[in-house]
Amino acid sequence: MPVATALFTTPGIPMVYSGQEVGTGPGIQDFYQRTRGVIDFNTNAKELLLPHYQRLAHIRAQFPAFSTQQFVRIPSGSGSVYSFVRTRVDADGIVAVNFDATAQNVTLALNSSLLGTTVQNGKLYQASDLYSDTSYAVVFSNGAASLSFRLRPYGSAVFVLSDSAKRVLLPTLVNVDRTEGNRAGVTEFRLHQNYPNPFNASTRISYELPVAAHVTLAIYNMLGEKITILVEAIQPTGGHTVEWNGRSSEGHPVASGIYFARFQAGGFRDSKKLILIR
Repeated sequence: MPVATALFTTPGIPMVYSGQEVGTGPGIQDFYQRTRGVIDFNTNAKELLLPHYQRLAHIRAQFPAFSTQQFVRIPSGSGSVYSFVRTRVDADGIVAVNFDATAQNVTLALNSSLLGTTVQNGKLYQASDLYSDTSYAVVFSNGAASLSFRLRPYGSAVFVLSDSAKRVLLPTLVNVDRTEGNRAGVTEFRLHQNYPNPFNASTRISYELPVAAHVTLAIYNMLGEKITILVEAIQPTGGHTVEWNGRSSEGHPVASGIYFARFQAGGFRDSKKLILIR
C-alpha cells in the first residue's frame, strides 16, 4: 500500500498496468500474466486494496499537482517515512508514506523555497489530507512552517496545501464481474478492445449482449486468414469475456504481428485490432 501511494503520486504517465503498477497479484506466478494481466482483487486484502487504489486514482485525477513533473524530497524526521512535495502554484501536493509496521509521528519542515505557492507570512493555510479527509492549519513565519501528524502502520498521507480546505470526491465503488457483466445495464451490442493490448502470452476480449444471440468471435491475420474461433454458440444477455492465448486452432503459437478479432452477434458486426508481441 505505501509503495502504491508513492507510485500514484510521483511524476510519470498516469497509466496503470495490472491494476497497480507494482505488477503482481496474489497467486500470480507467470511473468507475463503478472506484468500485463488483470489483477484479481477477490482476495483477503480486497477490503483494503479496492478503496486504497480508488482514492489514489481520484486524488491524482482531481488535483493537478500530482500530475506535474515537479518533485522535491523533504525530510520527515523518521527513517521509515518517505516524503516529498509536488509543487504547483497555489495548490502544492505533499505526500508522506510510512514503510514501517509501527505507527510514526511525523513533522515535515515546509519552506517557501520548496513550494510552488507564494506563501504569505502570518496567513492561515490549510493542509488537507485527501487520504483521510482531515485538515491541518499551517501558518508560515519567515517563509517556514511545520506540519505534524501521525501515520498508522504502512499508512499514507496525501495533502494539498492551499488557502482553503479541500476534499477528494469519490464515486460509489462498484465491483464489476468481468466474466458475466452487469446484465441489467446492458442496452446494446458492444465489442470492447482487448486487454492487455499489445499482449504476449494471452489477452482478454469482452463483449456485451442486450439480448440472447448467436455469437461468433474469431481471430484473423492480416491476410484475412482465419486463425481460430474463440466463440461459436448461442449466449445469454449480459457481459461476456473470452481469452485468446495467441495460438491457432491447431494449438500452435502464432507469430508476432497484428491480428483482428471479428465479432458477430445476430445482425451486429464489429472488429478490433490486436497486437501480439513475442
